[in-house]
Amino acid sequence: MKKHLGLLILLTAVLLLFFACDFFEERIPTAIRVKGSPELRFGVTMDFGKLFTDMLEEGFNDMAEMDIIPCVNTEAQTFLIYMELFNVAFTTSFDDDGNPIISMDGMDDILFGDWMDQVDPDGVHTLEEEKDIVEFEDPLVVPLSSLGDYLDGFKFKEPQTKLFFTGSADNEIFDKLVIEVLINGELSPPAQIGDVGNLSSGLKGLEEYVGTTSPAGGVEKDIPFDGNDVEVSFRLYFPEGTQLTSDDFTDGVIVIELVVWLPLILIPIDPQAGAQITFPAGIFDAGKDLFGRSGPNDDSMMADVIKSLYLEIGFNVNPFKGADLVVYNMYTCDKIECQEDGCVCVWEEFEIINKLAGDAFSFRITESDMAKINSPEQWPFTPNFKLRFGSNAEVVFPREFKTREFAFLVQIDYTMQL
Repeated sequence: MKKHLGLLILLTAVLLLFFACDFFEERIPTAIRVKGSPELRFGVTMDFGKLFTDMLEEGFNDMAEMDIIPCVNTEAQTFLIYMELFNVAFTTSFDDDGNPIISMDGMDDILFGDWMDQVDPDGVHTLEEEKDIVEFEDPLVVPLSSLGDYLDGFKFKEPQTKLFFTGSADNEIFDKLVIEVLINGELSPPAQIGDVGNLSSGLKGLEEYVGTTSPAGGVEKDIPFDGNDVEVSFRLYFPEGTQLTSDDFTDGVIVIELVVWLPLILIPIDPQAGAQITFPAGIFDAGKDLFGRSGPNDDSMMADVIKSLYLEIGFNVNPFKGADLVVYNMYTCDKIECQEDGCVCVWEEFEIINKLAGDAFSFRITESDMAKINSPEQWPFTPNFKLRFGSNAEVVFPREFKTREFAFLVQIDYTMQL
């Protein structure tokens, strides 16, 4: 933007100077005033949806074992979040009395003889109490709180969370296990794996998903996606009264997968309070003044020449109609005043608010706005953007969300001394 404006201003000045010298011959003016409203439009295609994809991925950046899989055939931009919670092979053997022993990688052997009746090892054994195969451990933390840096007051409208269980097809013991899931300290209803079905999600190693709904099968679990971290842990156990025989015990594997179907459809957590989306930092260089000032008292030709500025970014579709587009200064406050009741920033917060309509982001920086921006109190001016939504808003991110055109309309007024 600065390059185009600077070139336009320089070209205008040179042309005016040339014609002035030719026209006035003996009477050369002492100054030239450049005034007008040049407009610059150019087509540009940028995947704006990727900006929000990156936001989502950054929200999960602490989860190396988590895969985010794009869904390529959905109307709304949608992702599948995939985690393999448990993948352990086990072998079976028998003690001297004929009672089964299960050995699992990285775990203590499970001695069934300690909690089965000993009347007839070759017959049917009924468990007299519950027996854990995998106990609750330290919870797995799904780091959703970092999404709150961008999605303030929003939650996802239609997430769907499922657990999938896979074991050896002919392993009877697998079907008799029960899983109990602890979510944020609250137990969800237990599910017997045999009732859920021995079915994988089919997502492991997948780079994209062509379905338009979540993978079939599994058991649904209610996990909140409201910008707070979620703690998940589970245990596998045989319930009291389970009947087992020696033939049930064969070698196998147990795999547990967590799958989240996550359309990017946002609604306010509190409909009356509204919500906002804050764009990630980095659209402009943080800490650098947009108009090139090196200090708070420096003059900037760019800021002096531009009296007002209108920017429009055209999209193929605008999911943010009706929202307020807020331009604000990212400047980090280092002017602190401390009193008895605490320390406060004395830097003046600065916002420019424009209502969005049509299929474009558009905002205007007025002459009074430019005067504030050009003041020492607003140095360095490093703008960023956020979108504020009112009550009962629903934001649906389309899968194809791209820019079509950028337009700048600049009102300039500058006097050049000759």
